[in-house]
Amino acid sequence: MIQFKMLSVFILLLCLGHLTSGQEYSYKQYTIKDGLPQSQISALYQDSKGYIWIGTKAGLSRFDGVEFKNLYSIDGLSSDFICGIGEDSSNNIYALAKNGYNKITDDTIRYFKPDTNITFKWNQRIEVDNHNFLWNKFQRKDLVKFKNGKYTFLKKQGVIPDSLRILNFLYDSQKDRIYFSAGGDGVYYVYENQLHLFWKPSQRKSVRITQSPDGTIYGIDKDSIYRIEKHKCIPLLKSPSDNSRWAKYNWDTHGRFFIKKGKYEIVKFDGKSLECLDEEFPAVNRIIIDEERNLWIGTETGLSKSLSTKFINFTPENSGMIPYVYSIIEDHNGNFYFTSLNEGIVKYNGEEFQRITGYREVYSEDRFYMGGICDHNNNLIIPCTHGALKYTDGDFQKMDVFQKNEAVLDIYEDPDNMAKYFGTEKGLVIKKNNGNTRRYPVHPGGKSSGYITNIVKDSTGKYWLGGFNGLSWLKDHTIHHLPDSNHVYEKGAIALYRDYWDNIWLGTREGLYLYDYRSFRKIAGDNIYSYVVSLTGVDSSKLVLGMINQVATLDLQNFYRKNKTNIQTYDHTNGFMGNECIQNGMYTDSKGNVWIPTSDKVVKFMPHKREKKLHSPNIYIEKIKKLNHRMQWVDLSGTGGGDSLFRMPHTTNNLRFRYTGIDHCNPQGIRYQYKLEGNDEGWSELTGARYATYTNLEPGKYTFKVKAYTSNNIWSEKPASVKIHIQPALWQKTWFILLCIIAGAAGAAWLIYYYAQRHRLAKQRKAEYEKKMAEMKLLTIKNQLEPHFTFNALNSMASVVLNKENYKAYDYLSKFSKMIRLSLDHSDEIIRTLREEIDFVRHYLDIQKLRFDNKFDYKINIGDEVDMTFAVPKMIIHNYVENALKHGIKHKTDKGFIKIEIYRDNNRLGIEVEDNGIGRERAREIGSNSSGKGLKTLKEYCRIYNKYNQERIQMKIEDLYDTERVPSGTRVKIIIPLNYKYNVLYAES
Repeated sequence: MIQFKMLSVFILLLCLGHLTSGQEYSYKQYTIKDGLPQSQISALYQDSKGYIWIGTKAGLSRFDGVEFKNLYSIDGLSSDFICGIGEDSSNNIYALAKNGYNKITDDTIRYFKPDTNITFKWNQRIEVDNHNFLWNKFQRKDLVKFKNGKYTFLKKQGVIPDSLRILNFLYDSQKDRIYFSAGGDGVYYVYENQLHLFWKPSQRKSVRITQSPDGTIYGIDKDSIYRIEKHKCIPLLKSPSDNSRWAKYNWDTHGRFFIKKGKYEIVKFDGKSLECLDEEFPAVNRIIIDEERNLWIGTETGLSKSLSTKFINFTPENSGMIPYVYSIIEDHNGNFYFTSLNEGIVKYNGEEFQRITGYREVYSEDRFYMGGICDHNNNLIIPCTHGALKYTDGDFQKMDVFQKNEAVLDIYEDPDNMAKYFGTEKGLVIKKNNGNTRRYPVHPGGKSSGYITNIVKDSTGKYWLGGFNGLSWLKDHTIHHLPDSNHVYEKGAIALYRDYWDNIWLGTREGLYLYDYRSFRKIAGDNIYSYVVSLTGVDSSKLVLGMINQVATLDLQNFYRKNKTNIQTYDHTNGFMGNECIQNGMYTDSKGNVWIPTSDKVVKFMPHKREKKLHSPNIYIEKIKKLNHRMQWVDLSGTGGGDSLFRMPHTTNNLRFRYTGIDHCNPQGIRYQYKLEGNDEGWSELTGARYATYTNLEPGKYTFKVKAYTSNNIWSEKPASVKIHIQPALWQKTWFILLCIIAGAAGAAWLIYYYAQRHRLAKQRKAEYEKKMAEMKLLTIKNQLEPHFTFNALNSMASVVLNKENYKAYDYLSKFSKMIRLSLDHSDEIIRTLREEIDFVRHYLDIQKLRFDNKFDYKINIGDEVDMTFAVPKMIIHNYVENALKHGIKHKTDKGFIKIEIYRDNNRLGIEVEDNGIGRERAREIGSNSSGKGLKTLKEYCRIYNKYNQERIQMKIEDLYDTERVPSGTRVKIIIPLNYKYNVLYAES
C-alpha cells in the first residue's frame, strides 16, 4: 500500500526528475507469430483461474503461459473487436465487443444484444459489483450496468443528469459504490441507485480517478497527482517537467503504481525509487499486473510480459555499454571497467558510462581478453592480445614479462604472497611481488597444444591450470598432468572456481565437475550437460554457472549440508536474455551481484534480490478426449474438472486427458505428475507433457488426478481431478454375470446328464458294434472258406490225384493252402493290403478253374501307379469275383472270362470286375443257391466306414449288353479314396 510518507518521497523524486535509465529488465514479447489473433491489444484481464485474457481488434484469446486459445466471430463472438474483458462472481467470462457483451462458459459463447440502436464506444475497464452487475461506460455519455442479459442506462433512468460527462469510473467493493469522474465537474458516486457528490473542484480540473489497494482514491491529471477525500482534494506532486500526459494506470497487490507516461514510457514507483521501465513501449494501450507480480503491457504491436527483476540488461543501444565485453573489473572505489574484444574500455560509475582511451599511448589496439583483475594495490591488470596492461590512477603501463605476440587469457593473484599468475597461449608466466618472473612452457593435460584458460589455487598449495582439453597442476616448481596414478580425470577445465569450502569446481565441455581432494565427480548431470564456460560464486550461498544459452545457480548450502543438488536455471523463458556467455567472463562485485558478459550485451544478475511472488501453480484439466472409430481424438462433451463425473460406454476405453498448469513466472519450466486411480499404482514421473493417454481401459470407476510443479520447486496446492466411469457391457454387468452363472450351472448339470447318458449309450453302442464286428469277422472267414467251395475244391484236387497228375495236384494244393493261410492270418482284422486281396482272388480263381475244368479264363491288370500296400476292406474284390463266377460264368454255355482292372484315378483307387456271363436278369430267372452274405457283410463294412469319412467308398454295378441288347455280362466299379481311414470305427464312443 502507498502511504502518504511514500508519496512524499514520490513527489521529491518527481521534482528532481531523476529516472533510472540505461538499463532494461527482461521482457517476453508476444505477437501473432506466437499465437495472438492480432497484435493491436485492446483489452487485458486475468481471471480467477489465472488465465490471461487478451482482447484485440481481430479476436479474443485466452493464454495459459504457453498456448493461446483464440476465439473469433466464426466461433460465436458478436464481433472480433474486443473492447473489454471481465468476470462475474460465477466465474463466467464476459467479452465486451462494440455491439455488446458475450458470455463465455467453457466452449460456449452467448451474445446479449442491447435493445437500442446506439453505436457504442465502450471503455475497456469492466467493474463487477457485489450484486454481480457488470459496469461499463460508453463514449463519455453514460454508465451502463448489465446483468442476466439486460442493459440498464443510468442517464436514461434519470440517475445521472445529461449535463455530466463521464471521464472514467471505478467500483469500491468495501462501500459498494460506483465512483466516476465528471471531468471539471468533480467526482461523484452512485449508491443504491442514487447520485452523490464526492468532490467538487474549486476550479475546473479534468482529473481521472484511481483507487489503491488500501481504498484511497487518487486523482491524476497531466500536471499533478492528488489524494481525493470527501470534499477534499490534496495535491501530492507535480508531474515531470516534460509535461507528458499520464494515463493507463494500474496497481499491484503490494501498492506499486504503474502508469503510462506520455506516448511510450511506463513509470513504476515502489516506495523507494521512481523507475522508468526499460525501453520505450510503442503506443501502450493496456497495463495489468497478475497475481504473481508479472507486469503485462498491451501495445499496438503486441503483448509484453516482464520476466524477472533479477536481471538488468545493458546493451550498446540503450546504455553506452560497449559490445563484445570480455572482462569486467571493479576497483576499490566501486567503479566498473568493461573491456571489449575490439571496442576498447569503458568505465561505469553506476550512473553513466565513460570511454577510457589513455591505453593507446602504450598499446595501439582496442583488443582485450578475459580474466582481468583488480590487484591488492587497486591496480587494474587487463589481459591483451599482446601481454597485459596495468592501469593505476588513470595511467596505463605495459607489463614487460611476456614474449612477443603472447596473448593473456586469464590472470590469478595469489592471496597468500600476492604473486600474479598469467595463463597465456604459450604457457604459464609467474610474476612475483618482488618483481622476479618465471615461465613454464606448459599446455594443460600435457597436450601438444592448448591454452591455459583458467588458474586457481587449492588449499594444499597446488595451482590448477585448466584448458579446453586438459588439466594440470603446479607445485614446488613441478608440473603434473592429469590423468595420473591418483586421478583418472581426462577432461579439460574451461573454468575453475574455489568455493567457500575450499573445493574446486570445474566447468567443462560435458558439464559441471567437482574436485574434493579425493576424486573428480560430475554434478547435476541431468540438468547441466552442455558447455560450462564460466564460473563464479556469491559468498557461501551460491555457485553461478555461465553456459552457451543459459545461466544457472547451485545452492551450496543445500549441497554441502543436506546433500541436495538444487539447480535453478535461467534462460530466455524466465529472465536471462543473453545469447551466449563469454568464456571466464563472469564477475561477482562487492555487493554480491554477478555481471555476465554475453555475445550481445552485459547482464547484471542479482541472485539475492527478492523475486516475484512464489506462487502455487493453478492446475486444471481442460479437455478429455476419446479415440473414435476413425482413430481420431475427439472431445468428450461437457468436459469439466472438480467433482465432474463422465459416464461412457465400454467401447470408449481409449482416453486422453489434457491439462494445464499456470505459472506465468516460468510457464515453460512447469512439470507435471499424474495418475489414474483404479489403473495406476502410483504417480507418474515428472514430465513436461501436457497430456496423458490411456488405452484399453477395462470397465470400472477411475479418478484421474494431476498436479503441477514449478521451476521454483513449488507444487500446486491440490491436484485437479475428474472421475470417469466406463460402464460395462451387458455381458459385463453383475446381474447378467449372475444370470449367466445360474444358466451355466443349469447348463453344466444338463451337460453332465447328457454326456453321462451319451457315454452310457456309447458304451452300449460300442458293445453292439464289437459284437457285430465279431460276427462280421466270423462271416468273413466263413465266406472265405465256404464249406461248399471247400468240399468241391477238395474233390477236384482228389480227382487230379487219382489221375496221378501229381504236379498239378501239388500246385492246386499249394494254392488252396495259401488261401487258407490268407484267410486265417489277421483274422481279427477287417482290412488287408491290396496285394493280399489280389493274391487271395488269384488263388481262388485258379482253384475254380480246376474245379470247372478251365471253363473260364481271367486276367488281372494292375496300373504302374497303384500302391499295392494300400489298405482295402477284406473280400472287396473276392466277393464280386465270386458272384461273377457263380451267377454269370457258371450258367454260360461257352467259355467265360473275368477281367479285373486296378488303377489310380487322381486321389482315388479304382477297381473294376467285369465278366461275360449271362447277366443279372437271366441269373435271377434261373435262380441261385447263394445266400449273398458276403456282399451283405461287405456293404455293412462300407456303411460303417463311410460314416466316419468325408469321402466315401462307392460301388456301382452295370449290366452289359451286346449290340442287339442281349445281356452279355456284368461290370462292377469300386472307388476307394486314397485318404480313406479305417481306424475311426468307434470315434463316436
